[in-house]
Amino acid sequence: MNLRLAKLNVNNPKQCNLNAKTLVKHDFYEKCMLKHPLRSHFTSRFALLYAALLESKNSVLSYVPRPYKIAYQKTFYYPDVHVTTKKTRFVVDIVPASLSGNVKSAGPSIEEKNAFFSAVDISYKVITTKEIINKQIKAESWLDIVQRLYLARPIDTDFEYKTILTLCGYGKTNTTLYKILEDASELDIYRAEIALLRLVFDGRLKIDVSKHSFNHHTKVSAK
Repeated sequence: MNLRLAKLNVNNPKQCNLNAKTLVKHDFYEKCMLKHPLRSHFTSRFALLYAALLESKNSVLSYVPRPYKIAYQKTFYYPDVHVTTKKTRFVVDIVPASLSGNVKSAGPSIEEKNAFFSAVDISYKVITTKEIINKQIKAESWLDIVQRLYLARPIDTDFEYKTILTLCGYGKTNTTLYKILEDASELDIYRAEIALLRLVFDGRLKIDVSKHSFNHHTKVSAK
């Protein structure tokens, strides 16, 4: 097997630096996310949207974009993301649908990647751009939510939690965000909205953004 780590320990994934050539070559995005505590660098819109989908999953504890610099022949291979969940950890490459099989490319093959990562108890997965496009509304919505929550980090919303949960009603469905905030008129509307989004992020409430983008008409329900 021709793959080997350059500098980094496989059990300590750390976002690799981007050089000027990489920045020019790729569709670059820098975002402040929640489950990756540092400024996150994404070399495609698809990688950014996939990270937003990871943010939406309560089972995902953390992720690291471009986690390893892996030497391969005379070049380097950078996986798109390393994911840690409550039960496992895995590495993901995001590829066009046409490359999801064993199509020959300039980098290491899927078999080589599988062998390399399985040797250190890390699963390897391929996610196609088509899969992300199919969930684009959800991903864009969660990207919006994460950015709102990141900016609101200094705000204490402990006082608002009880009121929001009471208004949602445990097991109650089809309550819109607008109706909840309207019924919580005694609360500051911005703090109430942040409290609700934090409850969604923590998995205590759920929202339906599979078909319609997140807005004040989004349906909210308790788990």
